[in-house]
Amino acid sequence: MSLSTIIKETLTHMREQGETITPQNYQERFCQTAKKHGVILPECNAVEKFLERLERPLLEEAKSYAPRTLDELFSFLTSKLNRLDASSTTVQTKAMKLLIKRMAQVAAGMHNKELTQLAQHTLDTIEGVNDEASIELLKKQWLDFLTSYEDKFLERLGVLTTVDKGDLRTTVHTAIDNYGKGGESGVPAGLGQLFILTLVPSIAANMHDEIAAVSQQLREDAQLLETQGMQADIRRLVDKRIALDKKALSEAMHQLDAIAAEVSNRLLSIIQKGQNQAQLLLDIRQDLMRMDLTDIDSPMKLHKKLLDIATVLEDETQALTKTLTTQQTQIVQMEAKIASLQTELAIANQAKEEDHLTKLYNKRGLEDKIKLFEANYKREGTDYVILFLDIDHFKAINDTYGHDAGDAVLVTFAKVLLREARDVDVIGRYGGEEFVMLLPRTTLEGAHTFANKLRVILSKSSFVFKQQRIKLTVSGGIALRSHYESAEVAMKHADKELYNAKHSGRNAIFPRTE
Repeated sequence: MSLSTIIKETLTHMREQGETITPQNYQERFCQTAKKHGVILPECNAVEKFLERLERPLLEEAKSYAPRTLDELFSFLTSKLNRLDASSTTVQTKAMKLLIKRMAQVAAGMHNKELTQLAQHTLDTIEGVNDEASIELLKKQWLDFLTSYEDKFLERLGVLTTVDKGDLRTTVHTAIDNYGKGGESGVPAGLGQLFILTLVPSIAANMHDEIAAVSQQLREDAQLLETQGMQADIRRLVDKRIALDKKALSEAMHQLDAIAAEVSNRLLSIIQKGQNQAQLLLDIRQDLMRMDLTDIDSPMKLHKKLLDIATVLEDETQALTKTLTTQQTQIVQMEAKIASLQTELAIANQAKEEDHLTKLYNKRGLEDKIKLFEANYKREGTDYVILFLDIDHFKAINDTYGHDAGDAVLVTFAKVLLREARDVDVIGRYGGEEFVMLLPRTTLEGAHTFANKLRVILSKSSFVFKQQRIKLTVSGGIALRSHYESAEVAMKHADKELYNAKHSGRNAIFPRTE
């Protein structure tokens, strides 16, 4: 199959599949199509050839990454250069889990049953959270709580009962139930102060003056709790307390979320870009672990501690600038070295399989191509013809006109073969004046017609060297692969037919056709 046919089939397939035709997509589909038709092209094996140069540990890791193009392979190698050892990548996860645990511990002390349960659930499950789905589920549960939190039940607080700071809802309903049962008239003197304790905001801190005024009145006369005016003041303060607490909690959570994200990004940046930063990461981790949240009675104090850590990270990031610049230079140098090695590898591979004079495949290159043809024959049954060609009386040409003339004859003959061959045909110089052609999907009759065409072209042409005209003829031997049990046997038979052609008088192609 010709390259133009493969290109056409590749483009047609990409259009039918609706694929965007980019250089990378086209290269991948082109190589798949060529491989499907048994056509092996050097540019399609670039990744495999480069992988062979890697040491075994890096080779195994690269294979698991499964790069399909050189760009993907270079991306993998670059990422290897940028990364610290694998153990360092756990620092971010541990630090973030510790931060979330501390936040949950703070939330658990907010004197709300649903909030306490959610915080406790977070503390119980955070160590086992290792995937994105579990993290998203926790985030959704916290968001649902913030958006659905309803505390208007405190408006029913009319008469105080025993206060359970872990369950304000139960406290309010119990107080209402007790109030409805009746009993002795009058309000105990200490009851007013207990009411004041329920009004103190858990988070917000800007109601002290108003609470102090009401508190002073109740200390002086607890019976004011029975008046509509005091009850209205208490309801107003309860509403304000709830609104301020919700607003403060929401703002604190957003601020903590932003700071936590920044801490996460900075740690990740250090892990990905830094080298020899183990002590820095250890210091940050110890700072996080040393946080004593028993002294933190509001998210704002936690907010300040996290800001201090973020400031340290900012300073360290600036200090790393010179180091990162040096590392970037090393990466650029390594990329240049990789590109140079790739070029050297391509040149070495070409020299290994190329005849220096004719630029055709040499014997080694031909043997490699025969292996590919043979594999395709066994896998898909694609038959092929082996054609041996030998320039007649070549020794006499060397003896008569000199070796320079002989070399010029070989180069000219190679050009004729290249001109007349198909794109899928393989041509090589087997040795001396002997050439071999591999003709896929060709019958014995078709090969004989082609070989005779070459014979006639050469016999009717005159080769001029240093104003001397030299007549050339060629003999050939043909073997069809499917007529023999192996490629080696077919090669020997084609060589034998060449021998017969030579001894029949030369300028002939064997076996002869009827």
